[in-house]
Amino acid sequence: MHTESHSAAPQMARCRTTAEFLAALPWLIGEAPSNCLLVVDFARSRAGVTARVPLPSVPAPGIATSLVEAVLALLERSGSSNREPAVVIVTDQRFGPRGEPPFRSFADQLQRRLRRSGWTPRELACIAADGWIGYLDRSASRGKRPLAQIESARSALGLDLAEIPTDPGRLPAPRPALVAAVAARCAELPGEALWPSPSSGTWPRETIDLLETAEARGFAPTPEWCARFTQAVSTPPGWFVFALVAVSDRVLIDSVVETYGATALARTSVDRAAAGSPSAAESVSIWNLFQDLVSTPRMRTRLRALLPVLSDAAAQLPVDRRPGPLSLIAWFWWLCGMPSIAERRIAESRSIDPGHELTGLAERFLGNMPVADWAVPASPLRAAA
Repeated sequence: MHTESHSAAPQMARCRTTAEFLAALPWLIGEAPSNCLLVVDFARSRAGVTARVPLPSVPAPGIATSLVEAVLALLERSGSSNREPAVVIVTDQRFGPRGEPPFRSFADQLQRRLRRSGWTPRELACIAADGWIGYLDRSASRGKRPLAQIESARSALGLDLAEIPTDPGRLPAPRPALVAAVAARCAELPGEALWPSPSSGTWPRETIDLLETAEARGFAPTPEWCARFTQAVSTPPGWFVFALVAVSDRVLIDSVVETYGATALARTSVDRAAAGSPSAAESVSIWNLFQDLVSTPRMRTRLRALLPVLSDAAAQLPVDRRPGPLSLIAWFWWLCGMPSIAERRIAESRSIDPGHELTGLAERFLGNMPVADWAVPASPLRAAA
């Protein structure tokens, strides 16, 4: 799922029909949707917070109920009880032999629950591989409609297919010369040791410097930076410090270092259950601290500026060095309200190292909270009309 508004979306697109609304969706959410459940929140004629929930590739028991609960939880957290949500199912599945649309049971269940909970849906529709349907259509001919109607509506709105936003979560292409240089530099670093050595007592601040270097205007990853980045965030302590500074500030990490010391941070556990016995490290559990500390209004802006640099660096790394960076990138996308992209990074990390503990940490955040509370604004964002 993701929640986001994009300045690239049309500032004023008046959608008078369901087909026109469906045609404008890629510009409203900032990308061409596929295999997902979209929730768009309306305040009168203005569209606001947008959420994207990945759909399962095959039907599973209880999937309709879990999707309904996810939608209701998101709407409740958005604080938008006086507004009208629009829900759209986008799937590559086809209509059934009798004209039944994919995810029909979910749509029926959601419509009942929304109305029972006091919500008045603005739209409830499904775009399938071979047609679309508007469930709120009151006409006698309600049923499967041709996708050509959406294409015609897009032309009527003056929307150019060539301007559909590209996938914001796609990793940059590897650059062969940089890949070779990064691999050579990584090979020079001890794979089993932390970078920098925690015994120096200065490594938390050196990790902070690494992040702040990436935030400099015009910075592009170098072989040295890429190698130090993967070394720093491939173990819990470095991952923790890098992530904590990215979502807060240097003053906070200075306070944590002063309170617990660099040695305690070097023993940071992924979560409380991971600590074998009560210790100072247990109180610096990554899971518990992040549950309490994130976040501030400027966090998403900062992370969205940082993510292209981190993603570019991850794409240039040797494959076996990617799980730590990919799990960090996944967590940042989740914090930005885009867990659909976070899930892709997690899957990539899992395919490399199925048991990587930091990948498991990022995965737990998504499993326990599909959309981060702080990623859902308390009032509608005016993205399009």
